[in-house]
Order: sequence, then structure tokens, then C-alpha cells
Amino acid sequence: MQRKGINTFVTLMSLLGVKHTKSFSEQYFNEHPHKYNLYGLSKILTDYGIRNAATLIEDKENDLFNIECPFVAQVGGDFVVVRGLTSTLSKGEGDVHFLRNGKKFSLPFSQFIQSWSGVILLAEPSPNSGEPDYKLHRKNDLLSFAQQSVLALAGLFIFAFAYINNNVYANLGFSLLLFVNLIGIYICYLLVLKQLKIHSRYADKICTLFSQSDCNNVLESDASKLWGIFGWSEIGLGYFTANIVILLFLPHLMLYVAFINLLSLPFTLWSVWYQKFKARQWCPLCLIVQLLLWTIFIINLIFGYINFSFHSQLSTLNSSLPFAYTHSPS
Repeated sequence: MQRKGINTFVTLMSLLGVKHTKSFSEQYFNEHPHKYNLYGLSKILTDYGIRNAATLIEDKENDLFNIECPFVAQVGGDFVVVRGLTSTLSKGEGDVHFLRNGKKFSLPFSQFIQSWSGVILLAEPSPNSGEPDYKLHRKNDLLSFAQQSVLALAGLFIFAFAYINNNVYANLGFSLLLFVNLIGIYICYLLVLKQLKIHSRYADKICTLFSQSDCNNVLESDASKLWGIFGWSEIGLGYFTANIVILLFLPHLMLYVAFINLLSLPFTLWSVWYQKFKARQWCPLCLIVQLLLWTIFIINLIFGYINFSFHSQLSTLNSSLPFAYTHSPS
């Protein structure tokens, strides 16, 4: 089973109406030693108090009608959750509806039969089925959500206060840079989730934009970390976050921010080259980061934040700061 097999487990739990929490279910699945095969999925369902059995259907064309949905089926080397058949389905007609990696698909009956190996996993919950210690996990999830909401609101308040109080909104260049860096923070956050093997629907959608794209292959390569220690995703997250802080609170350091951005451009070229010729796989999230770095460079050029002369650049920068700053030599 692929790494996205967590979607099969969580999807089946939801369709069966079994109480579970996303955080614990994902953790429990990811820590299971047999999570990528049918035996492991069966064992996890048993741990949740769900009766299940795997079997091989010999007469696929006729017996498919007699199987109660939802059930897990092996299709094209992967496991999907069949959620229903069209009500007018007859032999050779109609569609089979299923979920694969959390996405909805429909295939004509004949195509599904060709792709289906005949292997299925049937599951039947009981009134006692459910996640172990569900109430405790639910309470912890609610507390975690409350804490994250408070932190998010506090961060939003600080951002809005600095943006308005320091008249950053009056400077178009700074406003554009803030917007681009906020996007950069979000994209790097998704990259960090991918590196930590934490499921994210949005990250998965972006990572499957191209036919030859696989963020996991690129992020798990030796080149994904600086000196084998610091992940480029974490470095990017720190970079964009530091830019936001400087733009809002330390605008007189903008000269150095622009200079660091200039130094980062060769890395973008190397990253594209590595994905093209070494990894032979594209990481769309990584490509977005490279595009954002070049966008920041273009904004710096247009608004005069980059200049070949240090003194002339500092003079230009001081004249365009969103709030007054006086530079005096020590």
C-alpha cells in the first residue's frame, strides 16, 4: 500500500460511521508495522473493534452486485474504498464509485472489473466499535484546536497592528513583499508536513499537478538537507518568516534582506537542475518556492531595494521606508 494508505483507512472509518479522531487515527496508522498491506489494515480495523474479513472474488462480474458497500478493493496495485454502485447498474453497464487517496473517482463497470484484482476487505462495525479512548482523544483535539486558534488570532492581531501602526500599507513595495512572503510561509509549511509524513490534502493536490511529479522522492533525497542536517523546507520557512518580521518591525534592515535574496537565486537554478536531471521528478511545492524567490527579487528591483551601490541603496531605501527612520553613523 502506498503512503497515502492512511486515506483508505480514514475514508473507510468515516463511511462506516465509526467514531474516530483524525490525529490519533493518522498516528496509529503511521506507527503500525504493516500499514502498507491488507493484513495491516485488517489488524487496525480489528483494534478499532470492527469485524472484517479479506477474500478473493472469483466471478467478479456477477458477485460485485452482491457485495455490500463500503468495502476495500485492490485496484491497479492500490487499495480503494468502493462507496457505491449506480442504482441502474446491470452487467456491463453503469459506474462504480470509489475513493482513492481521498479523491472521488467513477469508472464504467467494465473498466473497473479489468483493473480490480478481485481482492476485497469487508468490514462490519458494531455498536461498540470505535477508536480506543475516543473521548480523551477528542478532548485533546479540541484543546489543541483552541490553542492553535488563540495563537493564530494573536499572530493576526500583531501583524495587523504593525501593518497599520507603522504605515506599512502606505508602501506598495513592502505590501507586495509581505504578501509574497506570506505565501512562502504557507508553501514551506506544506513542505514541512510532507517531510514529517503528515497528511495534508492541499499538499497532496499541489504535488500531483504534473504527470512526473512526486514531492516525496525529492524531499527524501540526500540533496533535500543542507549538510545532511537542516532541511531546505525548514530553512525556507525560517527565511520567509524572518522577512515578515523585518518588513513589519525592522524595515531599516531591508537592504540586507534584499542582499540575502540575491544570494538565494543561484540555489533556485540548482534546485530546478537537480529535479530535472538528478531526481527526474518534479516537486511542485519546491518549484513554487523558487518562483517566489524570483518574485521577491523582481519586486526589489522594481522598487529600488536592490542597487549596486551600498550607500545609494541605503539612501533610496530610507526615503521609501513606510515609517520614519534616521540612519546615523556610529
